[in-house]
Amino acid sequence: MDLYYQLTYWLFLPQVWVIMSLIFIGLEVTDGSAIFFLPMGISAALIASLIFLVDNSVLPLHFFANYLVLAFSVLGGCICHVFAGVGHREKTKERG
Repeated sequence: MDLYYQLTYWLFLPQVWVIMSLIFIGLEVTDGSAIFFLPMGISAALIASLIFLVDNSVLPLHFFANYLVLAFSVLGGCICHVFAGVGHREKTKERG
């Protein structure tokens, strides 16, 4: 049970999410595909900003606290879907 408390402590620090965002964006610079690491980095930055807003009482706690990992996954998936669509449109413009 102690591991659970340590994990939840670190997951609710916005600095941890900013570090994760920088790591994912740094990996994107080395990879260059813009389909996996960049959306994960952007969603980690958005999660950091949401945690910051909840900590400063701008958003209510029940808005976000129970669904942290779900919000990260959904944001990453949505951003990945947008980037995949933009890339697909650019490839079709180059062909036509």
